Amino acid sequence: MKQNSKNVELHIKPFQKFKKITLRELTAGLIKDWMAWAAENGVSGRTINSVLSTMRVAVHYVVDREELDRDPFRNVKEAADSPKIKTYALRW
Repeated sequence: MKQNSKNVELHIKPFQKFKKITLRELTAGLIKDWMAWAAENGVSGRTINSVLSTMRVAVHYVVDREELDRDPFRNVKEAADSPKIKTYALRW
């Protein structure tokens, strides 16, 4: 829950195109624009996917309640995730 709040504050609120829209105005294209913006601003693929998950939960809740008639995430794929390779210093 704390991570979700952090995702919203750090990665969703700063995106200008999300400032004055409603869920009915959210589209796959807008979500993909956010993903590109986040990547350009140095957000890792893993974090982008975490934020997408945060957004999906809220949107799926509204879709399940039939308050939104479509799922804008239906055609949104996850960001490429290049996990960092951990290196260990050998001590002799």
